[in-house]
Amino acid sequence: MILAIETSTQVCSVALRNRDHAISEMRIEGRGVHSSGTPQFIQELLTEHHATIDDLQAVLFSHGPGSYTGLRIGASLIKGLLYGKSIPLYTTSTLLSIASAVLHPSNIHPSIVDGPVTIHGLIDARRSHLYCQTFELSSGLINPISKPAVEPLDTLSKTIQPGQWVAGTGIHRLQLSEGVFRVDADAISAENLIRLWDAPNRDTLFLKRDIAHFEPEYVTMTQIEGAKP
Repeated sequence: MILAIETSTQVCSVALRNRDHAISEMRIEGRGVHSSGTPQFIQELLTEHHATIDDLQAVLFSHGPGSYTGLRIGASLIKGLLYGKSIPLYTTSTLLSIASAVLHPSNIHPSIVDGPVTIHGLIDARRSHLYCQTFELSSGLINPISKPAVEPLDTLSKTIQPGQWVAGTGIHRLQLSEGVFRVDADAISAENLIRLWDAPNRDTLFLKRDIAHFEPEYVTMTQIEGAKP
């Protein structure tokens, strides 16, 4: 059984893969929903599948970049759940998780099947910037081709080309050319983490973390103000 937690944006999502490898998700979107929604969803999913924390083989967490408050709540809850237990914690980039949403069956498109495809994972930042990272999807595998960065809206609008995909939040703020495919906030889901976990290149996508000392990767105003003008 695998538990996945996503709290890096205004979306609060918890997913559980059960003993039969079926995935269940509980999800809510809004401001201030993480502190109550995350523990509630975890408990309800475990109860639904007649399981406890001790039945888990691993916990997956989207470690940012993203909202300071959401990530802090998610990380603190995980530390409380797993402290003193032998259940491992693995984390991956929120931007990677968001970009991988194009692999969800509901988003499958001929461009994805034919590949390779360029995908831009996006998170709305403050002022006139988005947090972004670019990935390539080829032969069913997704890999980063850039590092996470904070970029101005006009730069991203010029960078993203027809035939490419954008996924995440803040897309409506971009001036995109026709022919750009998109998945908006629906791209944010803890289910993405479980699908990435099952990928053949899992070891390159996840980091095993020390429960007591790990910290998420927050988006700070210093990063945004220090971005290229």
